Amino acid sequence: MWKQHSKIYPTSNPNLIITAICGFPNLEDTLEIVNEVYKIDDLNTDKKFREIYSYYYLLHGGRHFIPIAFSDRIPKLEKLQALKPMGKGWFWCIGYVSTCLEGGANSLNAFSRKLNTPLFNECLEYLEYHTKHYESSTTNSINSCLAKDCLRKYVYENAPEKLDAGRRFQLLYNNSTIFDLNHDWTMKDWLDHLHNLKNRDIYEILVNDFK
Repeated sequence: MWKQHSKIYPTSNPNLIITAICGFPNLEDTLEIVNEVYKIDDLNTDKKFREIYSYYYLLHGGRHFIPIAFSDRIPKLEKLQALKPMGKGWFWCIGYVSTCLEGGANSLNAFSRKLNTPLFNECLEYLEYHTKHYESSTTNSINSCLAKDCLRKYVYENAPEKLDAGRRFQLLYNNSTIFDLNHDWTMKDWLDHLHNLKNRDIYEILVNDFK
């Protein structure tokens, strides 16, 4: 994903911005390369993947937008390239701000930002979709993060109110999960485990799924 970006310009769509990005200038130096690196074809043909990809980079990749189109798709961006050339490895693009970020692009410069992330069932749907259509490996970073998010979201949504919030946070985020510990599990094992959470006692999950 990009390492630097220039000034952000808003558009009429609250989830779209205009900016210039730069990744690795000595490697990502042509439109053909950046289109492949940033998965532009997939992001423009599959809106579900766009949501998953932008969610992952917002929550886990530290990127508040993802590029979805460059000047080969949006010819007007070529005018910006001519007016404001940024140097080698820089490309003007349309950026997409995840719908998980409340306020969309309008919140990018806000002092504080609020997230509206999917609940357990939708997060599980994300994982199943990404596994089926894009990558079925448990070592894939998106799959790994989605699986852990599912587990933590289930606990948050089902833990008794008497469970101290601070203690719960320490347990969920300062410990390894069952997915980190079982290196021989397949993606099917991961999904079966998540689907079976509803059949288990919440305290048993806390004891056995976080170490």
